[in-house]
Amino acid sequence: MALTPELRALLADEAAGCASTADREEACRILEHINGLYTVYTRLVVYDREGRIVAASRPALTDGASAIGTRIESDTLAAVLALQGSQAYHVTPWRESALDGGRATYVYHAAVRAPDGADLVVGGIGIVFNAAVEFDAMLQGATADKPQTRTVFVDRAGRVLASSVAGVARAGTWTCPPTCWPCRAARACRAPWCTTGTTASWAARPPAATASSRSATATATTCWRCRSNPSAWCRTARWTP
Repeated sequence: MALTPELRALLADEAAGCASTADREEACRILEHINGLYTVYTRLVVYDREGRIVAASRPALTDGASAIGTRIESDTLAAVLALQGSQAYHVTPWRESALDGGRATYVYHAAVRAPDGADLVVGGIGIVFNAAVEFDAMLQGATADKPQTRTVFVDRAGRVLASSVAGVARAGTWTCPPTCWPCRAARACRAPWCTTGTTASWAARPPAATASSRSATATATTCWRCRSNPSAWCRTARWTP
């Protein structure tokens, strides 16, 4: 999208102070068409070197105002202006965005360069991921045939991006307790999505081979809970051959 000739020409004209209303409207039509093909995005925006949005798909924001004329965050603009090469891009931190109705999301940005072959960045394009809808759809799709399964998306900081668990709010935080099975040194699980209350009971070595445990002793790494830590053996989790 950042290589679209019409968008590059528009932003070059914006930088020169000679962009026309017709050019901006044509850019909006292009963005609307692209957004119609890629429905996982809330909207697409194009902005000049000052961070001012000059064209957008679905420009009407939830408060009734238009995205056109607003500005992207200063830290985002600085990152975009510093991008090197046409394949480089910048992703915002997980945070609330007016471009997604005030909800927390990720926005993907690429620099738009001058159409004359120069490497000058004349602005950028932002792609607003519809995180609330798409993450929830992923969770529902993953557990559609598993009524007893509860799921959450969390990032490395423990922030909840999406959740199917009552009481675990999206955009809140979840700190993995020391007794939760992902911590590997656990003895029991008290995470809100745990359906057993004692997800894992760890042992120093695998149990003796029996008819009921043969698949477990055969392939330690196939434990669905601790597959990345074969030295820890879960006696209560389910095993797959």
